[in-house]
Amino acid sequence: MLGTGRYQLMVFYAGGCPRDEMLSTILPILAEMHTVKHCRSEHWVFHNINRLTHEVWAKAGGKSYDEVVTNKARDILTKHQPKALPEKVVESLTVIYQEAEKHLVTKNLAA
Repeated sequence: MLGTGRYQLMVFYAGGCPRDEMLSTILPILAEMHTVKHCRSEHWVFHNINRLTHEVWAKAGGKSYDEVVTNKARDILTKHQPKALPEKVVESLTVIYQEAEKHLVTKNLAA
């Protein structure tokens, strides 16, 4: 569940609110140690939105947002090589899976 301050911040961004309300929402978040610790080291930029003019976008191929993100997802799925999990993690997951499977069989929910 979202903290009240974060919820208010989302409301501010979604529909706007008076300046004083915005400041009373943002300032406590900025004072949190997590924010202070990470504010300069973590900066997320959304790369899938183009900011080109319509003319430049059309000359570049005019791909829709759906096409761009679908192509990006396909690229990730074909090229990504995940690191192997440590053996202890694999063993733990296997035990969890086996226990869940037994539970499902007793409930007649197994595939």
